[in-house]
Amino acid sequence: MVIYLRETSASKSYFDDAKRIRSEILSVLSKVEPKVIVDVGVGESTKDLLSNTSGLIIAVDLDCGKLVGSPEEISSSNAVNELMLVCCDALHLPLRLESIDLVLLYFVLHEINPKLHMDALAGIKKVSKYTLIVEPIPNGNELYRKMCIIWRDAMRSVGKFEEYREPEYWLQLLDRLNFHIVEKRIISWETTVPHEVLKTVISSWINEWRRINVPKEFIKQLEMFLEETKEFRWSDILVVLASSK
Repeated sequence: MVIYLRETSASKSYFDDAKRIRSEILSVLSKVEPKVIVDVGVGESTKDLLSNTSGLIIAVDLDCGKLVGSPEEISSSNAVNELMLVCCDALHLPLRLESIDLVLLYFVLHEINPKLHMDALAGIKKVSKYTLIVEPIPNGNELYRKMCIIWRDAMRSVGKFEEYREPEYWLQLLDRLNFHIVEKRIISWETTVPHEVLKTVISSWINEWRRINVPKEFIKQLEMFLEETKEFRWSDILVVLASSK
């Protein structure tokens, strides 16, 4: 889900930090200079790829509505041959073997049933030369851990997933599938989340939860979480670039 936030003087350092993190993640692409990239899950990552890379971006999403209603900030300002939108399941990418330079999984794997993680990565390995995994790490202060639990339980209540894992989990999966690790990074936030930003983000989450019929008890927990949160920091981020050969 794309959340557009408004920068203010009070939140400038936070947005500068977010820009630094996105730049550091995208800098990993320079290791392989991909010309054809599949971005699994339409969102901010798609926008960043279009703004900072050349070649063809194939953005895929299981929610066809996200593709039909793709914001103008993502699609309209770019040439047609730079962006292709495809509605499909990441577990069954409709692509030829070894036809893609790189598949980007930006905050995606934790939304897939853990029992299917191996299948998802195995399928990607067949079609792509490289895979770039970007995942939040389940660490941080007590409030962050509490937020993770609320998210996990809310998604489970509607048959979805929000299951954060330690870096070792993803690295072990890649090893079992005979991927070769090209680069691994842990990126940390240097700033806390301004309350006005956190309020906007949580409001967007609540709207989405209502849309997918998350029980009211979890929405209430999220509202209470916002009320009691004075200082909040996002977790560290794992970035792993892996080669299929």
